Amino acid sequence: MFHNNLTKRLQQFLRLNVIEDRVNEYLVILTQPRTKSLIQIEQEDFLKLTAIVYKDAKQRQLFRQLYKTFQESKAAPYGLKTHTPEYERLLEERVNTIRDSIKPGILKKIHEHYRKYYYIQFMWIGKEGVHSFDHYLKELVKLIGRGVNPGQELMRVQQEFKTQISKRSKLMLRLKIRGAWRQVFDAWGDFMITKIYRRYAQIYAIYRMQPVLREITKRLKITLKEARLMLKGEIKDGLLKNKVNHQALRQRTKQAVYYYEKGAEVIFTGTKAKTLIKKAEKQIHHEVHELHGQVGSIGKAIGYVKLIFRPKDMVKMNKGDILVSIATDPDIVPAMKKAAAIVTEQGGVTSHAAIVSREMNIPCVIGTKIATRVLKDGDKVEVDANKGIVKKTINNYRMP
Repeated sequence: MFHNNLTKRLQQFLRLNVIEDRVNEYLVILTQPRTKSLIQIEQEDFLKLTAIVYKDAKQRQLFRQLYKTFQESKAAPYGLKTHTPEYERLLEERVNTIRDSIKPGILKKIHEHYRKYYYIQFMWIGKEGVHSFDHYLKELVKLIGRGVNPGQELMRVQQEFKTQISKRSKLMLRLKIRGAWRQVFDAWGDFMITKIYRRYAQIYAIYRMQPVLREITKRLKITLKEARLMLKGEIKDGLLKNKVNHQALRQRTKQAVYYYEKGAEVIFTGTKAKTLIKKAEKQIHHEVHELHGQVGSIGKAIGYVKLIFRPKDMVKMNKGDILVSIATDPDIVPAMKKAAAIVTEQGGVTSHAAIVSREMNIPCVIGTKIATRVLKDGDKVEVDANKGIVKKTINNYRMP
């Protein structure tokens, strides 16, 4: 892929100027984006919103008291943990009780934030839906209730970004990177930011397509799942010619393999799909104790593995755990914030995991290919994100 080829070319360039052990570290620093991603912008916007509530003593007390009462009357007695469906549902119901006591100006600010970011949870088939207004009210209650000073946290996040930019500038000067090579490093950082914009645009477009898909299901008399598995040519034939292969669509909902190459696409189902899937699955030796990948964000960490694939898995995540996933997306960012390190199977230095981990200053190893298949919840691992190595600590396992 393009980004892999460019990464290798930049590494080759750095090897002419620095020792091998520092190549990955310097690559991460020099490709640091000069602007903030939408993820960091949303985080800072929310902290600014929280700061407005925090500065008003009466409003701050209102939010804190609700959180304290909820923890004492619901969470603690029933052993509810944050991010569990029951905890989030009950707290979201409870925040409704303070709506009438929130100042109109603050309600307006919350609504503005909600309208700007509500769609970011809507991943691919939209199983998790979109965020509600009460979701953001609930998150405000949690942040203020836990005693976080949003103003100080905002200053910390902003200072961290400035520090990273400063490190990049100083390294550019020290290595005397000028002209075309400087433009390449600059463009690489810009490319990372545009990938996040692209992902958000994809999510929003998929969300806005849902009414169209529902209309297609009505006209073609098919299910929503079947509509999502149709090729664009099939949708066109169905709408204009009333031509629908219902049997083929039903087969796809059970198991299917989609293949695309140079303008040609085909979908396999049934026995053919099973055979292809079996061939594609590589035999993994589960006794592997060391994984190698690419550096996404430098640093080192030791902790216990938590496999996180979707939002419902976030309940497992504790502060200081090692988040392991196939790839990360915006809907699991809350779990990423708790991670001591992040390890993924897929992605390059412009992946979501790499970008977010840099902004959060969390060690990250990407592109390990088999991490989720050789690591399990509770495994203790050492992550050396300066070298792109993940080591499983022998005989060190903790019940998840």
